[in-house]
Amino acid sequence: MKKHGLIFLFSWILMLMAIVPVAFVIYRLDSYKFLGQNEIIRYLIQFALLVLVLGAVALRVVYKVYLVVFGQDLQKVIILSGILSWLCSALSWFSSIMPFERKERLITIKKKRVKVMQKWLLQKDEQIRAEEKKE
Repeated sequence: MKKHGLIFLFSWILMLMAIVPVAFVIYRLDSYKFLGQNEIIRYLIQFALLVLVLGAVALRVVYKVYLVVFGQDLQKVIILSGILSWLCSALSWFSSIMPFERKERLITIKKKRVKVMQKWLLQKDEQIRAEEKKE
């Protein structure tokens, strides 16, 4: 039981370590202006990078780490399907949440811009009224 608990905890640690590269890739793709305007192309590139490439790299890392640390060859053990499902669900969850978070961030930025523009327009109106009074 102790060994299985340790393996389960280690699976969570590896899953969390996989989220950092996913976040970095999504951040870099969102920062490009061309990909920000063409969401379909960005989603296709994200799918290719995150699911295919990063998934394969993460799977190889998990194999090696489990072989070195626990002496278990995951290709021969049934626990592999559980680890893969955890990893794939985490990657898909994270990549599906990011567009919503990005839209919320853009809405917040637009609201701030509107407030700044309203203040600026009020200041300009006050300046115009002050100049009209002087004249």
